[in-house]
Amino acid sequence: MTFDENFKILIPFGLVLIPLFLSLFFSIVTVLTGPYISLNFKSIIILSGALALSDYIRSKVLTGFPWNLWAYSFSWSTEIIQILNKIGLFAFNLITITFFLLPAVFFLKIKISQKSSIIFFVTLIILSLYIYGNYSINQNSRMLNGINDKFHIKVISPNFNLNYNLSYQEIESRLKKLIKYSEPKKNKKTIFVWPEGVFSGYSYNEILG
Repeated sequence: MTFDENFKILIPFGLVLIPLFLSLFFSIVTVLTGPYISLNFKSIIILSGALALSDYIRSKVLTGFPWNLWAYSFSWSTEIIQILNKIGLFAFNLITITFFLLPAVFFLKIKISQKSSIIFFVTLIILSLYIYGNYSINQNSRMLNGINDKFHIKVISPNFNLNYNLSYQEIESRLKKLIKYSEPKKNKKTIFVWPEGVFSGYSYNEILG
């Protein structure tokens, strides 16, 4: 919010009020489920389900954009997140929360054999997701290899400062750097996705002009 002087007045709102508002989604479900939580596996299911529901409600209340979900923790694993095509983001979010609550099993008042079974079962689910994802990726790769008329998509993310009133020389310099970072190849069909805001204050026609 320091990018524009007009936005600086909103800094306290962004640092204090928004986090306080977002905390309500977690705190309310925690208070509501608290009386039903005890040292058993059912409590893990109740808490994970409540947290997943709060994420769903938060996503729908705030314009419908699912931001900061627990499921994003697996974004590093392309294989595991392939299951999203089948069950959707919010269902996978429930699985993710349950997985993260798994260490609580060690504190449950149940037999060691039951604890071992729960850990084995949940681990088996994650392993199954990985195997399915790996299979799905291989299937897609084989399908793409059979397509002759295809193109690539490349996302370019340079470290540019956001500034208004760029000079012609600065715009030209940024364009050259973007092209350099994009590494275009004449014989390779590619769609380049450039970041928003790198030419702040100027329209597309103004830049071309």
